[in-house]
Amino acid sequence: MRARIAQETTPDKPRLDIERMYAPRGTNPWKEAEEKTIAVSQEIPFPTTLYLRSRVARREAEMAEQAYRAKEREILSKVKGAYAMLYLSRHAIHVFNANTELMRQFAKVAESRYASGGASQGDVLKAQVELSKMLNMTITIQQEQETNQAMLNMLINRLPSSPLGIPEDPSSTSLKTELDQLMATAIAARPELKEAALNVERSQSGLSVARSEYLPDIMLLYRRRTMMSGPDSHDAMVGFI
Repeated sequence: MRARIAQETTPDKPRLDIERMYAPRGTNPWKEAEEKTIAVSQEIPFPTTLYLRSRVARREAEMAEQAYRAKEREILSKVKGAYAMLYLSRHAIHVFNANTELMRQFAKVAESRYASGGASQGDVLKAQVELSKMLNMTITIQQEQETNQAMLNMLINRLPSSPLGIPEDPSSTSLKTELDQLMATAIAARPELKEAALNVERSQSGLSVARSEYLPDIMLLYRRRTMMSGPDSHDAMVGFI
């Protein structure tokens, strides 16, 4: 997109004309022509048109840069979210393992009391059902941890099966800035808003380009004529088309 800025400020390619005139019939027109002409011409858009085109291209390049910055922040936000989910799933596994161990002890106590006649069979079944639920939940959370790990590896361009270290506990430092101030700063620095503002400027410049197209283009021409029966001559022309 940046390379297009120079392209928009560059006129079209020049034109080269090589002409041979008044060669006698039956002779070589390239060598025997009485008049030989070489002309170079260049069509140049009106100067304001070139300037406005370059400004449109510059705004488009700036818009592309803001879109790139927005994509960077989007990926960074997803990475942080995946890391937080990985930390939460790992922490939940520790909690469920501890609770499952307690429920397993409760189930053994209920079985012992049932064997001694101190509890009903329903109490034993309830304890076993709750233990089964917690075991299933632990398996589900372990699967979620693997999914979060694979997502994090994908976002940071690693193989899904690549091992990751143990997530660290979040720091307990408190924010020293008020939430309203943080939101105002985030809005002011948001790439999407900058891209939208640049899009407005690009549209305005595009309208100016359309109006500038009504202005005439400039034609420059230089011609050198060589004659066998007369003196050589040079011509120059400036025209508006």
